[in-house]
Amino acid sequence: MVIIMYNINREIMNNRKSGVNMTLIETIKADNAEKWLKNHNGKSLYEAYLEVCRVMKPYIIEAERGAMANEIQKYRDDVIEKINNSKITIESRHDLETVFDELPILFLNNHGEDHIHRVIEKADEIISHFKDYSLTNFESFILLCSIQIHDIGNVLGRVDHEKKLCTIFDEHVKETLIDTPERRVIKAIAMAHGGRTQSGSKDTISEYLKESEPLFDEHIRPRELAAILRLADELADDSTRYSYGAISLKIIEDFSLIKHDYSRVLHTVMLEDKGFGCCNIKLAYELGVEDLEKKYSIFGEEKYLLDEIYDRTLKMERERRYCHKFLNANIKIDEIKVVISIYGDYCALIDEITYSLEDYSYPSEPTDNSIKSIKNVKTGSEELEYILSKKEVENAN
Repeated sequence: MVIIMYNINREIMNNRKSGVNMTLIETIKADNAEKWLKNHNGKSLYEAYLEVCRVMKPYIIEAERGAMANEIQKYRDDVIEKINNSKITIESRHDLETVFDELPILFLNNHGEDHIHRVIEKADEIISHFKDYSLTNFESFILLCSIQIHDIGNVLGRVDHEKKLCTIFDEHVKETLIDTPERRVIKAIAMAHGGRTQSGSKDTISEYLKESEPLFDEHIRPRELAAILRLADELADDSTRYSYGAISLKIIEDFSLIKHDYSRVLHTVMLEDKGFGCCNIKLAYELGVEDLEKKYSIFGEEKYLLDEIYDRTLKMERERRYCHKFLNANIKIDEIKVVISIYGDYCALIDEITYSLEDYSYPSEPTDNSIKSIKNVKTGSEELEYILSKKEVENAN
């Protein structure tokens, strides 16, 4: 394994130009080696990638609508089954109302081309941020293809969408990517971006992929590529995913609306240098008082947007820790720093919530997956009470 990793690192260093990393697209454009032509039906890496983009585009575009259509069909089937198994009595009417309440129609935030471009941007940011690290040309190609297809399974329904991509991908790219092992690795990396394996494990990267394996006469690092994709996908959940048209038409239920509003208020996701070769993830949110006041009905319970932010930042921290296990030692992202700014009338900053999420000495925090394990952080209802009381004092003065 030491020899394998040495050879990989030597090839990486040969790909570098004047100490500056190329973007993923630039990397595959720069490689027109003869060996790729015979394995991609006469196409270079870049030409093969463009062909993958072309045939996958309809499924990327239809990701949100496909997921919604499948949710509606599931909703309809459940209602029909309930009707068929019930007599129309007061009790059965209550049962039907329960079905309607508990099966909201999912309206995904942006999973289309803009999201794909954003994930590629974030993958580039992760790779280029660390000057002692880069990917080989072929690894860049595999990662780009995996990013293109990681969400196409939504066309067949949101549940297990990461597994449903396989059939679509194989059917449409087999004439361009004629090598079965190559398609397998691309699919496995894409599938590892979430969900569970058939055994029920959430550790999809370990179960689906090897640390290193030979492909087309060079060694690639599938687990590392999957970790980059997964982390980049997590970092691409900002305001670019907010569906302005659907929100303005008021056609989204609270179950989905809170996810769109989360993206709307997240305006900055970036890597910041900490020194000594390390960096942190900086998340910056901006809320108005009206954002604090709004309550979302989620499966019969009320939830504030601020509490959704807490939950999502904790999820991102879990993903950071998980992905970090598979990343190269030169990629050191060891902390998430969160800034939540709350503005009132006349653009006045009336409160700012800041906290950091990172690994501490044993036991790790947050110990209970709760934002309350972070000091000096108020829940959504507590923050709202604080802001309203502060405004009352200001008005009295």
